[in-house]
Amino acid sequence: MGSWAVTVPDWADTLLDLVGVNWPNVDEDAYRDMADALREFADDLADDGQLEDPAQVTDAEAWQKAKEKYPVGSIARGVVKARFNFGVFLELQEAPAVKGFVDIVSYNPGGETPVALPDVGETVEGTVVSLVDRDQQIRLRVGPAPWGAP
Repeated sequence: MGSWAVTVPDWADTLLDLVGVNWPNVDEDAYRDMADALREFADDLADDGQLEDPAQVTDAEAWQKAKEKYPVGSIARGVVKARFNFGVFLELQEAPAVKGFVDIVSYNPGGETPVALPDVGETVEGTVVSLVDRDQQIRLRVGPAPWGAP
């Protein structure tokens, strides 16, 4: 069964971004694939013994520790565990229970765009630009911001 989504033209999406509205121009099938990949990623971490004992550390505690370790403006490093057309998910070196994310617009390592996203297994280092409590996700930017912000 297919899915549908409401998309806006690129110019409208850009305008919405400028005024702070995050319009979800996404492919729902891609998001389902991403969710499956994240579940598999979490299972792999658990199987490898890389996750802390869930009886000792709750998700909230792991997220709080990660936020303290990686405040906005700090540098984070991680390995790409899942790659999609819109960005990559990272296993952060010092917070493996929390996912890092670099979207395609924020991946600009040489200062020029467009640049291909890194492949699964590659190490990525970037600046923490936001801590998303809802998703317990640390978002990174690699290289200068394309809009010229520091």
